Amino acid sequence: MARFAGEHTETFTLDVPLERARAHFRSFDNIVANFGQLERHEKLDDDTLRFLLLPQNALGATFRGKYDCRYSFPSENVLAWKTVSADANIFADGSATFTSLGASRTRVVYTQKLEMEIPVNRLVGRAIAPLVKREIVAGVKAYLDRMRRAL
Repeated sequence: MARFAGEHTETFTLDVPLERARAHFRSFDNIVANFGQLERHEKLDDDTLRFLLLPQNALGATFRGKYDCRYSFPSENVLAWKTVSADANIFADGSATFTSLGASRTRVVYTQKLEMEIPVNRLVGRAIAPLVKREIVAGVKAYLDRMRRAL
């Protein structure tokens, strides 16, 4: 099994007050609605979502991403999330920091690191690692675009 990783950091400004931006990015309904390639989800508790992604087929292997992700506010204006499931094959680690730029504007610094264990041999894994990394980063960017449009 090969492990692939991608990371994306982006700073952007939203034309909404800080409280609205923070609530939007913390809303499980918004996260799920804008996730993309999601087969199903389950709310495990007030802070944790279980994700099961649509199966992806490539190079004769099928990847069906699954993980439980816990969301928290380690400080008032920082939202953080991390994979907490023992049987996961996706490992997410990220944060969004919200800074007020006045009554109706908010700056967001968004960082997402994803790692995936995909059932291909390590030799094939090394060959396709740049492609998978590019897809991971593109997926994070697409999610952020959908979240911004939904706001």
